[in-house]
Amino acid sequence: MERSLRLRESHDIKRVRSKGRSVTEGPLHVRILPNGSDPAVNRYQVVAGKKQGGAVQRNRVKRLLREALRHLHPSLKPGVDVLVLVRGSASDIPDYATARAMLDRVVERAGLLAPPVQPPV
Repeated sequence: MERSLRLRESHDIKRVRSKGRSVTEGPLHVRILPNGSDPAVNRYQVVAGKKQGGAVQRNRVKRLLREALRHLHPSLKPGVDVLVLVRGSASDIPDYATARAMLDRVVERAGLLAPPVQPPV
């Protein structure tokens, strides 16, 4: 995922964590907060704690989720900060297909999908 699309500052992460709207799907707990940026851009962060396993397992889960977010990014409404908190164990998200399916359901339930673009007639 591009550096410009990452939610990097700790105060921004704390703000989204405390004030963001929450959507949960299996081991994923997603917080969403409008960021008011101009021009409107989305920023993302994936957080996996030590309960998910060792560093290798945590990093694998985060890589899978970041890749799924990268593919979802073009179809999302702009102007929100998205914080993905991983709960449960790393075995709950064994592969990319599982990560993508979970994020698809979260995005749909949160209402973040942009309306489809109609080609000019």
